[in-house]
Amino acid sequence: MRNDIFLFGGIIIFFFVLWLYSGGPTKPISFAGPYITPITDTGVQSIGYGGTGKYDAPNGNTPSGNTGGQSFLSRWFGDDSDTAVSAADRSPYAGKVQIEGGNPDSTELRSEYITIRSESNTDISITGWQLKSTKTSSQGVITTGARIARKEGVNRSDLSPIVLGPYMEAIVVSGRSPIEDSFLETECTGYLDEHDSFTPSLSNSCPDPLDELANQYGGNTRSYDQCYDYVSSLPSCRVDDDNDSDVPNSCRTFVDSRLSYSGCVSSHRNDADFYGDTWRVYLDSTRELWRTGGDTIELLDASGKVVDVYSY
Repeated sequence: MRNDIFLFGGIIIFFFVLWLYSGGPTKPISFAGPYITPITDTGVQSIGYGGTGKYDAPNGNTPSGNTGGQSFLSRWFGDDSDTAVSAADRSPYAGKVQIEGGNPDSTELRSEYITIRSESNTDISITGWQLKSTKTSSQGVITTGARIARKEGVNRSDLSPIVLGPYMEAIVVSGRSPIEDSFLETECTGYLDEHDSFTPSLSNSCPDPLDELANQYGGNTRSYDQCYDYVSSLPSCRVDDDNDSDVPNSCRTFVDSRLSYSGCVSSHRNDADFYGDTWRVYLDSTRELWRTGGDTIELLDASGKVVDVYSY
């Protein structure tokens, strides 16, 4: 009996020494845990149990450096055998349109948004594309938009597919549009946020009021000088409601008809630089789509193929 114990102990010591000699604790499989796939050769990482989601890395974590929000494009669309997105699920637009962050963990619906950007030198229609949470399955569909935003007194363009031109971006808000439609920013859209709230705020880079005066004033020289003094005090992208009685009638007519959103569009819609490079897209959701505590969001094309994945 005693000899059997020595023999059994010797066998254990033999295999322990053999294990150390062959790599021991340096082997990747030593830490992989229980395997759902067969153990592979040394140098090939096996995937064990323990992942928490579709886009978790094999060790249960997201790619390194993903603490502040990150596109998974390079990690999950690579050529590695363990990529989460198969070639069959990969969109032909992968690498051409990417999620660039935003404010997805906002607790206010109007402020919850994701920014996507074209990295292509060709036009890409994103109408029919979806943004989808892999954690909750919440989703929103991108529909159509107006190249010229609607507003009272403005003959806006008809709704049409939302097309990202070369290196353009779309700010995709979960909630509803303050002006009913998705729209493309223009020279004049800064006027729109005077009475409506947009997140992020619209640019206040409308045509300069004094430039408008020089180009469009219809009064005489004396009234022009008076109007100049008055207009120089007016901020850009804001409608004047003071109705100053000391202002000549011709000046008041100019201010009311030209220094407004409708007047700006009427004067500048044929300018070569009228249209901007940012779409404001609204998903018309009545509830928040993305989790406040962190989420993973897929951008899917009209065929349901994965364009990009973003985690925060």
